[in-house]
Amino acid sequence: MSLVSAIQSFIGWPLRGRPQAGGATKRELLATKPIRNPAVKWADHGDEVVLTIPLTRGRISKHLARVLPGPETKRIALDEVGGFVWRLCDGQTKVESICAQLAARYNLDRREAEASMFEYLKQLGKRGLVVARAEVPAPAEAPVAAAPARKRRRKR
Repeated sequence: MSLVSAIQSFIGWPLRGRPQAGGATKRELLATKPIRNPAVKWADHGDEVVLTIPLTRGRISKHLARVLPGPETKRIALDEVGGFVWRLCDGQTKVESICAQLAARYNLDRREAEASMFEYLKQLGKRGLVVARAEVPAPAEAPVAAAPARKRRRKR
C-alpha cells in the first residue's frame, strides 16, 4: 500500500469509526519512515528549501518539445515548516518523531501536528516527492500445532 492510499484511508477515521478495509491504522502510519525521492534535487537556503523536480514527458510531449522547447525541471520552494519536515524525511526518522519535533518547535498540540503531517505527507506522496518505508516486524516463530486427527469413514 502506498503512503498516499494509507493516509487517505486513515484521514477522517475518527468520524467514520474505523479505517477502511485494507487501510493502515494510526499506529502503523506513525511508525512509517518517509523517504525523499532521490530524483528530486534540493537545496537548503536557510529557512527555505527549494526542490528541483525533473519533468517527465510523454510521447507526444517529446515530439512537441523539439518544436516548442520547455523547461526540463520544475522548482518548488517550501516554506519554513515544509522545509523543516522535508529535512526530516530521510528514511531514518519515523512520522511519530517528526510530529513530536514539529509540535515542540512550533508549539502545536500533538493532534494538530499529526493531522498536519498526514495531510502534508499525503500531498508530497501524490506528487511523488516522498514514499514511506514501513518497518515490517519479523514474524514470531509460533510453535506449529499438530493438525487435528481426521476421523476415517468406513465404506459400507
